[in-house]
Order: sequence, then C-alpha cells, then structure tokens
Amino acid sequence: MLGKQNEMKRVFLNLCLLALPGVRTEHLKRVLSHPQALAQSDIILSKLGATRENVNGKLPVLLRLTLGQLVASNELRDAGAIASARAAEIYGLDILAERIQELFTKLIEKNTYGMGSKKSK
Repeated sequence: MLGKQNEMKRVFLNLCLLALPGVRTEHLKRVLSHPQALAQSDIILSKLGATRENVNGKLPVLLRLTLGQLVASNELRDAGAIASARAAEIYGLDILAERIQELFTKLIEKNTYGMGSKKSK
C-alpha cells in the first residue's frame, strides 16, 4: 500500500543580493539564481533593471552556495547572485541588499511517501 503524508513547515529566508567587492547595484546587468528566488525577489530586481538569469539545472544541488562561488570564481563583475549571507562570507562577496524576498516566510509542502509492508506467504 502506498501512503502519502503531507506536512507543512515554516522556513525563514534571508535572501541576499551578492556581488564581487567594489561592484555596486547599478553595475549589475544580470542577476543569477533559481526560479523560486528570482520570483520571490521580483520587486527589487525590477527596480534594478538587471536581467534575471535562471541557472536552475545548470549547477549542483547546493545552488545558493554555488551561485556565490560562480560569481566569485569567474570574477563576474556584471553579475550578482541571490544567495545567503553565508555564501558571501565563504566566497568573499559583498552583500548589496538583504532580505530581498517579498515574503519573509514561506510555506513548503513536504510530501513524504511511505510503502506499506506486504508479507508474502
């Protein structure tokens, strides 16, 4: 028997706009992130006028950390990344803006699938 259990969790976010040291928001031509973070940060990104670049599927699972790494290691002076403050610290990036998401909290639906046991005779 296949069972499904739904559980709602509250997750507090602090999405940051990161860039190389010395790069200012007006220098950004593009902002890199995954679709959900881009959508959650739509208001501030619209004010910047920077192109939103969806990198979903192009980077490993630890997307927010690797986005900071992508900007830092490739010295992308025209690009910012939506990532965590921790990513800024790890990769030596500046935080241009904090809490850029429209909703400070979001609800994530977590689906857990379980298999019922069947005893064979």
